[in-house]
Amino acid sequence: MPSLPPLARGRPPCYGAAATRCNRTPEGLAPRPRRRRRSGTTPVSEGHCVAFRAYGLYSLRGGARSRGVEARECSAAAMWHEQRDNEDPRRTGDERVRAGSYQQALDAYEQARAYDPTDPELVLRIASACELAGRLDEAIEVLEEGCALHPLNAHLRRLLAHILARAGRRAEAREMREQAETCSQFQDDPMQLASVLYAQGRYEHCVTECRRLIVALGLDDPELPAFLRGGDHEELYAKLGSSLRMLGRLDEAIAALEKAVDGGPDAAWALAELGAAYRERGDVHKAREVLERAIEHNRDDPWALGELGKAYRDTGKPGAAFRMYRRALRLDPNSAWTWAHMGEVRHDRGEFEQAQQALRRACELDPNYAWAFAMRAHNALDLGLVDEALASARRAIELEPDYGWAWAMLGEVLLERGELEEAEGALLRALGDDPSDPWILTQLAHLELQRGAYERAIERCEEAIRCEPQAPWPWAKLGEIASARERFDEAVAHFEQAIRRDPNYDWAWAHLGEVHKLCERHDEAERCLRRAIELSPRYAWAHVELGEVLSTIGRSDEAIAVLQRATELEPEFAAAWAELGYAHWWRGEAERAERYLRKAVALDENDARSHIQLGEVLLGQHRVEEAIERLERALTLDPDSTWARAQLGEAYRLRGEADRARELLEAAAERAPRDPWVLSVLGAAYRELGEVRRAEATLQRAVELDPDDDWTWEELAAAYRELQRPGKARAARKRALELRRRGQRR
Repeated sequence: MPSLPPLARGRPPCYGAAATRCNRTPEGLAPRPRRRRRSGTTPVSEGHCVAFRAYGLYSLRGGARSRGVEARECSAAAMWHEQRDNEDPRRTGDERVRAGSYQQALDAYEQARAYDPTDPELVLRIASACELAGRLDEAIEVLEEGCALHPLNAHLRRLLAHILARAGRRAEAREMREQAETCSQFQDDPMQLASVLYAQGRYEHCVTECRRLIVALGLDDPELPAFLRGGDHEELYAKLGSSLRMLGRLDEAIAALEKAVDGGPDAAWALAELGAAYRERGDVHKAREVLERAIEHNRDDPWALGELGKAYRDTGKPGAAFRMYRRALRLDPNSAWTWAHMGEVRHDRGEFEQAQQALRRACELDPNYAWAFAMRAHNALDLGLVDEALASARRAIELEPDYGWAWAMLGEVLLERGELEEAEGALLRALGDDPSDPWILTQLAHLELQRGAYERAIERCEEAIRCEPQAPWPWAKLGEIASARERFDEAVAHFEQAIRRDPNYDWAWAHLGEVHKLCERHDEAERCLRRAIELSPRYAWAHVELGEVLSTIGRSDEAIAVLQRATELEPEFAAAWAELGYAHWWRGEAERAERYLRKAVALDENDARSHIQLGEVLLGQHRVEEAIERLERALTLDPDSTWARAQLGEAYRLRGEADRARELLEAAAERAPRDPWVLSVLGAAYRELGEVRRAEATLQRAVELDPDDDWTWEELAAAYRELQRPGKARAARKRALELRRRGQRR
C-alpha cells in the first residue's frame, strides 16, 4: 500500500556537509573574478587575451601568410586555455575539500601549481586543506614559504597566525597577527582569504573574515557615504550573506544580502542568494519575486534558474518549475543539484520512472549529495524498488549521519520491508532532529498500526495534529486506523478532514474510496477512486481498487481495462494481477483467471488474498484438493481471514467432510453474520449433517440478505423437501430457475 508523502523541507537540499554548491554554478564553488579597486576594471583570463590577439591578427593579416599562421596558433592556444579553465584543478580541489577528501584536494592543488607556482590564493588553499587534514606543521611550512614570496600579503599572515595558535605557538601567532595588520594597508585584494574560505565551504571562517573586513573597511559606519566604501562591498556582503545562508542563519543572511543587491556586477548573484534565503525562510512568494529579478539581470545563471524552479514548485507551479530546471540543464548539463530537483518535480508530477532516472544521474554526478540520495530513496519506494530505496537511504545517512529526513526515509523503507524494530529506531532518530515533524509522527503512527496497537497509533496522530493542525497526513492515518477497526463512518470523517486540508491528496481520496467500497457505497467509491487517479494517473493501487469496485457491480469490461492498466503501471504489483484474474473469473474465463492468479502468487507468496482467490477459482473448477492446499496456506498467512475460513469450509464440504466444514463456517458466520454467501454454505453443511431445521433457518436468513442468489434458493428448496414441505420446495425451486434464466449466477 502506498505510503504517505514526505513533509516538504524548508532547509535547502544541499544544506550541511554534503553541500555541493553555493556560488553561481550549482556544481562547484569556483573563485569569482576579482575586481581591481584602483582601476575599477575586471581582468579577463589568459585564454581570453590570446583569443583577442588571434582575432586582431586575423583581421590585420592582409594576406600575409605569417600572420595567418600566428592567428591560427593563437586560436589553438585560446582553446587550450579555455579547456584548462573548464578543468581547473583548483575547482576540483575545492570540491574534494568539501567532500572531506583532503589528500585528493592537495593532489589537485599541486597540479594547479604547475600553472602558477607563486599564486598566493593557491597557497591559501593548500594550507587550509592541510589544516583540515590535521597536518598543521605542513600548513605552517607552506604559509611561511608563501609569506617569503609575498611579503606584503596580509591574508597569508592572517591564516598563518590562526594555524600557529592552533599548534600552541601563541607568541609567534601574536607576532604574525601584528604583521598582518601592518600589511593590510598595502593589500591589493582584501577579499582573497574570504574567497578561498568560501570556495572550500568553510562558511563559519568566511563569516568571521567577511565581518573583519567590514569593520576594517569602515562599512559598518552608517554615516560613511556609499562612494567611499570601495568597490568590493557588494561582493563582500554577498559572500557574507551566502555563507550565513549555508549555515542556516537566515535572518542574518537576508540582512547582509539586502545590502549587497544595490547594484554592481554582483547584483544578480546576490539577488539569487537573497531569493534562496527568502525561500528557505518560508517567504516563497517574495522569494519568487526576487529570483525573477535575478533572472532579469542574468538569464544564463543555471543556479538562479534552479532556485527559481524551487520557488515555483513551492508556490504550486510544478510546470513552471519543470521549465526552469530544463533551462538550467541546457546551460549546465552536469549540475547534480539541478538533476536532483528535476527528479523532485517529476516525482510531484507522478512521473516516477523519469524522476528516478534524473535522481540516479544526480547521484552519479555527485556521489556525496545526501539530499539526492534521500530523494532517490523516496522515489524508489513509490516505484516499489525497495532494495534501491534502502541502499539510497543508507548512503544518505553515511554522508550525513545527522540528516533527519534521511533517517525518516530509512524508517519508511524498513516499514515497507516489515522490519518494525529497526524502522522504529530510524524514525525515533529522525524525530530527535525535529520533535514536532507531523510526517515523522504519522509514520510512527503507521508503525503502531502495523503492530495492532491502535490506541498508541491514535496518540501519535493526535500529537502530530497538535504540532501542525493543517497537516493532512495524521488525519488520513486516523482514517486508516478507523477503517482497520471497521469504524467506517469515523474513517470517512477523518479522510474528509485530510482532503479539506489538501484537496489534491491522492492517497486520502483513494483510501476514502476504499472505505466506501467496504460499505458497498459503490457510486461514492467510484467517484473517489477516479478522483485519486485524476490526481495521480500512475497510481496503480487506486486503479486496482477501482477495478474491484467495477467488477463487483458487474461492469466487467471496464474493470478488466482498469486492472490491465494497473499491471502496466506496476508489472510487479501482485494485487493488480490477482484482481485482474478475479475479474476474469467473474466473467467466466477460468483459464485466464487461473493464469493471472498464479502470476500474482509467484510475485508475492505471502499475500493471503491471492491464495484465497486462486483457491476459489480452483474450487469452481472442482479441483478440490488443489483448492484446499491454497486455502490452508491462506489461513496460515492470515488466521483472522473470514473469507479464507469460509472458502476452506466450502472446500471441506465438497470433499465430504461436513463436520470440519461446519466448524470453519460457524466461525466465519460469527465474524460475518450478515454475509449471505457464508450463511448459504453453512446452511448446506447443516443439511448434509442432517440438521435440517438449522439449515432452513440459516438459508432463510441468507435469502433475506441476498434474494437474488439462485444457489441459495436451490439449497432452501432441498431443505424444504427433506422437511416434507412440497409447496415451499416448489416455490423455492421456481425462484431459483427464474434467477438462473435472468442470468444471475452464484
